[in-house]
Amino acid sequence: MSLCKKLQERLGILALAFLLALGACGGGGGDAGGGTTVATGGGTGGTGVSVLSEGVMAVGSVIVNGVRFDDSAATVTIDDTTRPRGELKDGMVVKVLGTLNADNVTGTAIRVEVENEARGTVQSINSTAAPPFFTVLGQRVLVDDTTVVANIAGATPAQRVASLVAGASFVEVHGQRDASGVIHASRVELFGGTALGDELRGTVGSLGATTFVLNGVTVNFGGATITPSGATLANGVPVEVHGSFAGGVFTATRVDREDLEDAAF
Repeated sequence: MSLCKKLQERLGILALAFLLALGACGGGGGDAGGGTTVATGGGTGGTGVSVLSEGVMAVGSVIVNGVRFDDSAATVTIDDTTRPRGELKDGMVVKVLGTLNADNVTGTAIRVEVENEARGTVQSINSTAAPPFFTVLGQRVLVDDTTVVANIAGATPAQRVASLVAGASFVEVHGQRDASGVIHASRVELFGGTALGDELRGTVGSLGATTFVLNGVTVNFGGATITPSGATLANGVPVEVHGSFAGGVFTATRVDREDLEDAAF
């Protein structure tokens, strides 16, 4: 084998090792698994490197993808409103903009945005399935031993799902979807009323003049405000819809273009 050929193979191995090490610095596992961490430059040896991390959080500062972010000076946004950092809870899915320290396991959060996957009235429950599940806004939500619950009775996932009441329980769901679109809940919180309104996140499909499909649900946006101002819709763009769900149709009062609203990230 020629010297050039050997050098090419060695460089290829080193490049692969670098990519694997970079992935280990930001992704998966840890105190709150799932999601991604992306470095965006700055500093040496990891010090002061800007990062964008998205995943399930654990409280203790903000722990996402194994990185503990100091959130004491961070701007926290929930439902597009600035909120106290004390409203961040275990199991929430969040997007964090911050800096990563040289140890690759600590950093400082600049912005934290909470991103629930669905909010609405429970349609049906199945507490005997393995794992047990319920449906909300046409979405199947799986509950297991890792799911954090708030205001929900029961010691086991089956008991917690059984305590929900179809047609009455109003819940907010955090989690990540599998390839079939099923939500694996990281947090489910039960509210005492429906004042917060229904919400659903996803990617626009089958866009028409006044409707589109979001995670299998028809969304009527004919009377909705699209934000940010001046934004338009297109197939494949990520959105969050606000409004009310009835009869299998989500009637939107507001549609947020998440890719444009997240410009700060």
